[in-house]
Amino acid sequence: MPAYILTGAPGAGKTAVLRLLETDGYAVVEETATDVIALGNALGREEPWRDHAFIDHVITLQRQRQDAALASESAAVVFFDRSPVCTLALSRHLGVAPSPLLTCEVDRVLSEGTYQRTVFFIRNQGFVRLPRPRVPARRRTPRAAS
Repeated sequence: MPAYILTGAPGAGKTAVLRLLETDGYAVVEETATDVIALGNALGREEPWRDHAFIDHVITLQRQRQDAALASESAAVVFFDRSPVCTLALSRHLGVAPSPLLTCEVDRVLSEGTYQRTVFFIRNQGFVRLPRPRVPARRRTPRAAS
């Protein structure tokens, strides 16, 4: 089954495109780094991407999702939000040397031709803005009757 990669900068709209593909009936596989970060946060780590094993956690979850998607016989085409090659770029961005696990996984997907050579780069459209911090409304206390 053909497997395509969606990639691009954070906030470019990859997840929105993935949702559109999904509603059109295509199989989709979610990006993993966000889930690894969310789990780390839930476990009390403020910056889980600084953990020495962060990239390996991302690549392990990525492989699990990839294997499950490609084993499914119900989908003719599958779209992935990012790939091990993208995780290699993240590793470099974080200033972390690629682990043996990451290196092996990148080598594997390249040698096996896991993904199609066509990659969909989602370019930031320029209108996405960071949300403004929410300021909680002040509670009003009832005045005492005089």
